[in-house]
Amino acid sequence: EALGGIDYEFHETRFGEVLVGRMQERTCGIHFVTEQHGREGALREISRAWPKSTLRASLRASSTLTNLFNDDLYSSAAQKLCNRLIVKGTPFQVKVWRALLQIEEGAVTTYDGIAHNIGKPRAVRAVGSAIARNQIAVVVPCHRVIRKSGTNESYRWGSARKKAILDFERRNARIMVSREAQA
Repeated sequence: EALGGIDYEFHETRFGEVLVGRMQERTCGIHFVTEQHGREGALREISRAWPKSTLRASLRASSTLTNLFNDDLYSSAAQKLCNRLIVKGTPFQVKVWRALLQIEEGAVTTYDGIAHNIGKPRAVRAVGSAIARNQIAVVVPCHRVIRKSGTNESYRWGSARKKAILDFERRNARIMVSREAQA
């Protein structure tokens, strides 16, 4: 993990404030600030993920991140960030996170679906655990995974936020399809 320090910044988004961490010009963390834990909680999360790195406040604004929460630029901004990620996890966790990246915008799947997708159909709990350890909110779309029952209450940044993100993506996906049909 001797990759250097993490430059971080806070951004206000349509889904609430986020902490964004960058290491060597690559995004290594996006964490929502929650009412319960505040900015300090988000900083603790990124520190726990990268314990040997020093956190440094940055004043540099990220247009890519701003675009991530803009209706017209959502998909292209997410793709651009996907190409510049740095993650740390077990091989199993990384496999799960890669599977999350395959879920279409506006769609959802289940923990069971991800387990089958990665060829480990009996590893549903381990899949859930890997998803819970995702350090890059929205871009690595853990919010697109729901329980088999159809509920979405297990989102560490709150079920209301998860619903808002999913609703936004569904609306955005419909807009994209509509524009493509008109072309």
